[in-house]
Amino acid sequence: MTHCILFPSGAHGNFLVYLLNYMIYGDLTESSHTVYDHRIVVKDFKPVHNLNKLPTGGLIRINVNKSEYLQLLFNMFTRASNIRQDGIGIPFGLETLHINTIEKANNYPQLRYFIKSIKQCCNFSNGDTSAAEIREWIRIHFFEHDTIDLMLHDYNAVTNADYIVNFIDFYKGDLNKICKEILELYNIKFKNENIQHLVDTFRTQVPYIEDLWDNPNIITQAYLDAKLKNKYFLKDIDLLEDYFKNEEEFYNYYERKNNV
Repeated sequence: MTHCILFPSGAHGNFLVYLLNYMIYGDLTESSHTVYDHRIVVKDFKPVHNLNKLPTGGLIRINVNKSEYLQLLFNMFTRASNIRQDGIGIPFGLETLHINTIEKANNYPQLRYFIKSIKQCCNFSNGDTSAAEIREWIRIHFFEHDTIDLMLHDYNAVTNADYIVNFIDFYKGDLNKICKEILELYNIKFKNENIQHLVDTFRTQVPYIEDLWDNPNIITQAYLDAKLKNKYFLKDIDLLEDYFKNEEEFYNYYERKNNV
């Protein structure tokens, strides 16, 4: 029986399959790709996004809480890859999304669904927009509205999972213990008990966002704009190419502007 791991994009379901496979069989691929959907072989477990074809049993679900939406969105963008005909993934460049934006969005499944909203929010010249407008699109579309809630609603509504893994566990939990519990739940024998070295490598490659002001990427900047706009009761956010270094700088900028 092949068991299914249900997860939204960016929630590391492929990595969980990789860990479980490793515990059972060892490394089944020679790839060193850091996006794990290129490194898994479907045997006892397979990753699933399609909510219309769920099994009646043998289901593990990855749960994402609201406090983890920033990390999930960051993963959705930065862990995306466009697969070439030779099977090699082309990494997604978040910091250059403002260049050839629509063409890039068409090439990456995670962004294809948002092309209409990008066109509505951003001004374009020869296919390019500005980093500030991409930041504003992310703020409005993902953090000012309930877009992520809607994306996750049907996943969170699934109640027949045999085991639930919390998204935060990939960064701070005991994945060794979690994987053992899953394998023991299904009476699957395994030969490799210790996967901590794989977990450590993963956590180095995919760091958890804790300090929002530590060299924030454009998604974190959008999150900060949304959060601080509400905190300081701002009417609008200015489209600035150079972002603030800290909250005090943010506050002083808008305080001066509003007092002019």
